[in-house]
Amino acid sequence: STRVRSSAASDVYKRQCQEILKDVPNGWKLEYYIGSNYSAGAITLLIKFDGKQVEMASETGAESYKPGTIITSLYQVKSEQSTMLTFDSYNPLIHMFSGPLGLNMNVGGDYEFIIKEASAEKIVMQGKKYGNTIVMYALPDDLNWEAYINSVNDVEENAFFIQYQLLVDGNLVGMTQRSNYTFVIAYNDGGNIVQEQSPFLFTTDGFRFREPVSLAGVTVQNFVWDPSSELFTCTDEGATNVKMKGIYPEGYI
Repeated sequence: STRVRSSAASDVYKRQCQEILKDVPNGWKLEYYIGSNYSAGAITLLIKFDGKQVEMASETGAESYKPGTIITSLYQVKSEQSTMLTFDSYNPLIHMFSGPLGLNMNVGGDYEFIIKEASAEKIVMQGKKYGNTIVMYALPDDLNWEAYINSVNDVEENAFFIQYQLLVDGNLVGMTQRSNYTFVIAYNDGGNIVQEQSPFLFTTDGFRFREPVSLAGVTVQNFVWDPSSELFTCTDEGATNVKMKGIYPEGYI
């Protein structure tokens, strides 16, 4: 019957996904977007699968967590209506974002993911509850987990500013303000003040917007951080004249 054939195909795809997950020697980088419609931005999780257990490290965690420390828990690849990766035993590095904060609220993080595409280089998933697209990338064999996490956190610690001037060709065209792992961007567009909130992810040398963003007529996505000048510079072709300059609040000591 059609149902039997469909079930057999699901089992084959489930086994393929299981093999892909564990056959990457140095694990995966998961860009973990949090909040309904990506409203809290993203953090980096490094994950290695062995068929039953997962080793996970993060750039952030509970107050007592040292970034980069590996925490082990269980996982499964299951086939229900679709093939799904689930972290089904408690791991604070991911479950802390789905736990209650009171008044039946939480941060909006998933721990069950529907697998949409899977290859040895990249796995595209969708959060089961909140629907965010979540992507995992295979890590190079020689990448050191601790050094990678430390580089990401160095950028975040150095770029500690809440507000940034948005500069194009050195001219002030707007302002950006950080909220969690998003930037609230405000700029003048032909006499109209445009304001939008764009989620981002810190990288080892700067940050990347989840999707390309149009700022004052220029499309940008990738930025590098220069600690000496305290600014982010866009690295995208045709947009290297766009910068975000950190500013100190009035009365800052």
